[in-house]
Amino acid sequence: MPESTPRPTVFSKSLFWILATLPFILSVLKYSLWETYGTFDFYAFHMAGILANDGQAMLAYNWDQFVALFGQQYGSTGSLPWFYPPILLPYAQVLALFNVSTAYLVFCFTSLASYYLTVYFLFRKQFKEIIVLSAFPLIIPIAFGHPTILFLVALLLAYRLSRHAPVLALIALTLIATKPHVGGIILFLYFLKTAPRSILPSLAIAIVAILSTSLFYGSDIWFAFLNHLKDASRSVLSTQIENPFRASFYMVLAPLNLPSVFRWLLHLSMLAAVCGLGAYAFRDKKSDQFWVVAGIAAFFASPYIVLYDYALLLFPLILVLKNSDIQISRQWVMAALLLEFIPMALIEIPPEYKFNFAAILLFIIAVLMIKIKGSSPTTPA
Repeated sequence: MPESTPRPTVFSKSLFWILATLPFILSVLKYSLWETYGTFDFYAFHMAGILANDGQAMLAYNWDQFVALFGQQYGSTGSLPWFYPPILLPYAQVLALFNVSTAYLVFCFTSLASYYLTVYFLFRKQFKEIIVLSAFPLIIPIAFGHPTILFLVALLLAYRLSRHAPVLALIALTLIATKPHVGGIILFLYFLKTAPRSILPSLAIAIVAILSTSLFYGSDIWFAFLNHLKDASRSVLSTQIENPFRASFYMVLAPLNLPSVFRWLLHLSMLAAVCGLGAYAFRDKKSDQFWVVAGIAAFFASPYIVLYDYALLLFPLILVLKNSDIQISRQWVMAALLLEFIPMALIEIPPEYKFNFAAILLFIIAVLMIKIKGSSPTTPA
């Protein structure tokens, strides 16, 4: 039986290296121009780590005190509270071992290297294509200093581990669920898919997470987190839901002045339609079908998708690339990518632009249509 000829990459070597190194280069540029920036999202992670290292982790869940400490620590004020559960505090503590600018550079290089290595080992045949298409989306969480890329790595590992080590997959998804409105959806869907086998492992994971963090940070840390999360959710849903840094179909409908209930119905209808398209596109790849639908649902279900969460859509895109031949649709993929991510990554966008939500929706539809029209790589006879 003749061996298949390796599929050539659709991108040139020069384009690959330019785009593969771009996120690293921009990270260094931001580091070198550090004094020109005020506080941004990364400072919240660094501040939480400093408090935890000083034995004051509980202060991370006191909104007013946490924000007030920015001026003392960094010389400039910030309004960036800490919203994350205690299981993310060890990550913040490692960052706090360095001064804030060095910690940012460590964060950037560690996140990017982790993603590149994970993609290389899990999707070696499509490695160059995935990295080229990832370059601009990765710049967005890097610019904010948000650990979305690490969540994406954990999601990719959970996808692979689910085949032979479902308990480890649950652990990886638990880490992603530190962003409940995104990662929590994937964890919940995976729990339902694997129930009842997932019930006992999930309980064990929850107990270990709660007891271990309580041992290090105090027994009241989880109560403080839950109270803080309740206050934060109330604030977001009541007064900040139209914040220009958030976007969704629900937000897109805001200028139409429709009643909220109709906006919700249309939002959920759009979610069902896109998930249905994903399920149909992968009807011949049942092993990946659940993950594509879950990845799409995790992103489009939320009424307040934050800009740095856009990189999580790389997960369903990777599964499309894994199961398709994009050579036949290269121009469409690149056009959609340029339309969506380059403006967000490199230029200032007016708030009313809603960060190009319409384009990101069209981008997902476009790559799913690629999967529908050509679901398997071309192989010579």
